Amino acid sequence: MVKILEHTFRHALEGPYVMFDITVKMYFPEDEIGTRWRLETIIVEKDRLSPDDVFSDPNWSRTFSANREIVSLDIHVPLLKRDLNTEPGPEEVYAKLKVVAIEGSFPSGETTTDTVKIDI
Repeated sequence: MVKILEHTFRHALEGPYVMFDITVKMYFPEDEIGTRWRLETIIVEKDRLSPDDVFSDPNWSRTFSANREIVSLDIHVPLLKRDLNTEPGPEEVYAKLKVVAIEGSFPSGETTTDTVKIDI
């Protein structure tokens, strides 16, 4: 079963965007090496007044081949500041990461990143 070993979740303000940079390090057992996978990324803004805002885009997914035991991927996600700036004060944002087998019937691996505060 794929395991997410490490992940980082960083952001920077660039013009009208908040740019999120996510790095994910995954472990694949021997029987999963050589198969194709998809890393799905969802950005979630915690909202104190209403349900959390969820941002997802198929372009944020990465398809890759697990060609060795340890695989690292970088994902870059741009979100408009106005979409995140929904309430007074800093916004609290985190990412949900899920690794899904495209080939074979291997179990998925998933995790949630730490929450970052963004003052927009």
